[in-house]
Amino acid sequence: MKNFISILLVVICTTSFSHSVEVLAAKIDSQKVAIVRAQIQIDNGEFIDAISYLAQATKQYPNTDVLFSLYGQALYENKQIIKAENKFRQALRINPLNTVAKSYIEVIRATNTASVSENTTQFKEISFDKIGDLVAMALAFLFASVLNRYLIKFSGWRFSRKSKLLFRQGDYDDFTDLLEIQIAHNALRPLRNSINFMLQHKNTEEAIHILSLYVNTEDNFQILKRMILQDVKKNG
Repeated sequence: MKNFISILLVVICTTSFSHSVEVLAAKIDSQKVAIVRAQIQIDNGEFIDAISYLAQATKQYPNTDVLFSLYGQALYENKQIIKAENKFRQALRINPLNTVAKSYIEVIRATNTASVSENTTQFKEISFDKIGDLVAMALAFLFASVLNRYLIKFSGWRFSRKSKLLFRQGDYDDFTDLLEIQIAHNALRPLRNSINFMLQHKNTEEAIHILSLYVNTEDNFQILKRMILQDVKKNG
């Protein structure tokens, strides 16, 4: 009997310890790390992994609108439209100025309006010409989705162009402000373009020194510094 109790206690302790280790392992270092990792997963088309990761990240950082916006994007790309809209609305409750969440909700709302209108008409009269209406609705949805993607790409291009102009002019204060805005809006691709452009004109030490002088927060400085070092390592 004593042996059985001892074995039981060992099992309970081991299980509790394993669970604690898993919880600690799941803890995310910072919201900046969570944003960058989630964006990379979405860019790579790893939507299911992104959904699972962001479920944990939004619990750990429930007041970060960018994480909820990314959560919505991953769900939207995975065809979970209703859940995606809920996450976008959570992002807007935290930050009413979140442009990504606004854009996606407008697309979803336009699609839903078209769908409701079509269904109402379909119940009134079923005929072959309704097939044409369904095709038009599908094309409208496709156009809205493509347009939204291009708007996001255009915004990133505009950021990159502006940052390059400021850098050429030697306006490093405004240049680094743009980099920090790109971080806040999770604009990973234009941010990388800006970093690459800076490294084309400055060596690693000079680039990091500029960032240390003008970047406003330590978190943003560390993110930009890490991106520079990764870029240098990647390009040899």
